[in-house]
Amino acid sequence: MLVLCFGSCDTVEISDPWYFAPPIPPPAATSVPFDDLTLEVGDSVVVESIRTLFTDHIPMSFTVSSSDTIVLGASVREAVRLTITARRPGSADVSVTATEPSPDPNRPAGVGPQGRSATRTAKVTVIDP
Repeated sequence: MLVLCFGSCDTVEISDPWYFAPPIPPPAATSVPFDDLTLEVGDSVVVESIRTLFTDHIPMSFTVSSSDTIVLGASVREAVRLTITARRPGSADVSVTATEPSPDPNRPAGVGPQGRSATRTAKVTVIDP
């Protein structure tokens, strides 16, 4: 709460206005491991909540990708569940990107979410069973 005094000390009370809000930090990696791994062709790995891989200060959307979709499939379901599927022998990187919402056009630049993102990557080696 902020109390302002003008002239004859009439007071005006302002409660949590957005322009006094501290800046929101950008998404960042947490200490939760997202390690390289080895899978056999046909194996799948599920990460139940990729949200834990990133700081969780605001709602974020997640995207995943594989650097070689012939070797490795990667998908996100239910907004947070990552599935990695080994398809053929080789290696590929799986990347998970967290993106915060776009800026609110009704607020000044730099206030609130800014559409920033952070990415975590792991190398996956796929071998024959």
